[in-house]
Amino acid sequence: MKNGTKQYRLGIDIGGTFTDFSLYDTQACTTQEIKVRTDTTNPADGVIEGLKRYAATGVDLGQVDYLIHGMTIGLNTLLQRQGAQLGLLVTKGFRDILNIQRLRLPVPYDFASRLPTPLIPRANVFPITERLDAAGHEREPIDFASVDVAAKSAMARGLSGVVVTFLHSYSAPQHEQAVKSYLNANYPQLDVELSSDISRAIGEYERTILAVINLYIKQSVKTYLTTLTAKVETQGVGNVPLVTKSNSGITSIATAVARPVDTLFSGPAAGILGASQVAKATGNVNAITVDIGGTSADISLIDDGKVALTRRNAINGFPITAPGVELYSIGAGGGSYAWLDQGGMLKVGPSSAGAYPGPAAYGSGDKPTLTDAFITANFLNLADFAGGSISLDAARARTAVGHIATAIGSSIETAASKIIDVVIANMTTELSSILSQRGINPREYSLVSYGGAGPVLANYLADELNLKNVVLPKAPGALCALGSLYADYLFNDATVYFKHLDAVDAGLEPQLTALAKKGEAWLAQQQQAHVGAVHHTFSINARYVGQTLEIRVPIEEAWLKTPGQFQQEVRARFDALYLRQYNHNSPDKPIELTQLAIQLRGETPKPTLAPPSTTTTVATATTRHIVLNGAALEAQVFQRDQLASGQTFNGPAVVDQPDTTILVLPGWQGRVAADQSLILERSEPNGNE
Repeated sequence: MKNGTKQYRLGIDIGGTFTDFSLYDTQACTTQEIKVRTDTTNPADGVIEGLKRYAATGVDLGQVDYLIHGMTIGLNTLLQRQGAQLGLLVTKGFRDILNIQRLRLPVPYDFASRLPTPLIPRANVFPITERLDAAGHEREPIDFASVDVAAKSAMARGLSGVVVTFLHSYSAPQHEQAVKSYLNANYPQLDVELSSDISRAIGEYERTILAVINLYIKQSVKTYLTTLTAKVETQGVGNVPLVTKSNSGITSIATAVARPVDTLFSGPAAGILGASQVAKATGNVNAITVDIGGTSADISLIDDGKVALTRRNAINGFPITAPGVELYSIGAGGGSYAWLDQGGMLKVGPSSAGAYPGPAAYGSGDKPTLTDAFITANFLNLADFAGGSISLDAARARTAVGHIATAIGSSIETAASKIIDVVIANMTTELSSILSQRGINPREYSLVSYGGAGPVLANYLADELNLKNVVLPKAPGALCALGSLYADYLFNDATVYFKHLDAVDAGLEPQLTALAKKGEAWLAQQQQAHVGAVHHTFSINARYVGQTLEIRVPIEEAWLKTPGQFQQEVRARFDALYLRQYNHNSPDKPIELTQLAIQLRGETPKPTLAPPSTTTTVATATTRHIVLNGAALEAQVFQRDQLASGQTFNGPAVVDQPDTTILVLPGWQGRVAADQSLILERSEPNGNE
């Protein structure tokens, strides 16, 4: 790796309410965080506002070595269904693939639930006469006249591009590739996306929808990143920004534009990576991460210090089979509206005030939100909210919460507590389900909470779920931005490999080599100045013969050198993983393999933070009257930057800092760790045990 001589590295995360920045000074080994309100109409302007604020403090933006950027542009385009108008070319006889989907009810116990409306209407799905079998043998040649009909129809309807998905293209993409060449030569006005270029996984619908989403959001992502790059250059930052990926890695803008589907979970992935660093630094290698921002709460898991990856995420009912952090989302954040349904039941979310108009306390809106409940309960430091960049109007917050109080016949303070209770109940239900599905003992897992609203609610969640403890980073409100600075270049790919385990032979090794070369070619397209050591790991998907669900088993090339070792190692690992996940296994049943996968990692320089001050001066507390469960309590109040390593204090307490507020409940104790993380632990037995 070429050693850069510039002083700074900058991580940026664009959320629905705030855009967070974390600037790492390579000379002082410190970070400087700031928050600005997200400009939802042009998020790049929020980035520029943050850069200007750094410049105003004396930071030379020309000394930024590289800038890493997490975004939600592709995600928002998909959620709001504001993407490109597209057509779909399919094998004749499979025109209804986007409508049939998987023929499962989205909610199994709700017969009124419906599958998501396709992104491409059936009228814009064009059957093409062609057919290959799974082995690549041509059963029916391509009828290019049907391709002409499809292309001309697409252009006549004003469609900007077409996705091509043919049967068995996961293993035999020749027909897809031939049609793309034909379209590029004869209809250059159309953007063309091939399902085989986006995914080589089995599952026709999953492969199709992934390719559709990629082209659907591509133009929005391209426009945004092009605008961002140009605007960043005007501020004196010479390097082209990098983009965080859903798999917790980073990539170049060119790659992000080509495969925007890989950035759908860009921001949350960086936060989870940052949370894993905090968990490991505090010795809590098994953790649940909860990122609660202004619009949503994102939940993930860390096992043995490692970020959990999956190909089973979903957005609004659409399966996302691109590699990404394992993520569960709830529509509950600081800006989530509190409201009553037709039966008079109090609800919170999923609708959110976002950055504009924001909570009632921001001065523009008048509907009550979770943040307004926090203010009414007197949790927040009004003078230093978001580092003092936003003025809060407590009277407006109380008035808004008062509407709920009147409707439910309670005091305003009780209404605020009930709003918070509803959010905790919703999150606890979701977290309990996740823990149960994974067979996790909550007493063995920590809660790493971050985001602007996360530390306010973290102690509530840990108490309800009987978790081991709570770990709160030094700058929770900007952890997604800081986490991006720990990201490596990550490449994930997979190829079909159908064999019984006992039938694996020397033909496996060339396929592993081909995957490695593909990863190296991808890495060569990135910004090489920041790439250090390169590593690759392989895995294989396995299942008992006759089953559908698979388990990914890590493998090593060296096992192929000794006859029989590969089979023995895979067998032992698969049985052990199966036992862990399902609490039983069948060591006597045959195993079949379905897919080979690679992860290639190009290491980047990581922040090396200076050790915190060794001062032993214990911070003194002031007091503040807060409302817990509808009752007034006197709580100790500490300033986060004045807490000394090793200092402890008991709840009820509030810890103020510019990017968030930490609430410590009665019966819990706060302890400052060596890395300045704040650890919350029980000082009294939990009544839930």
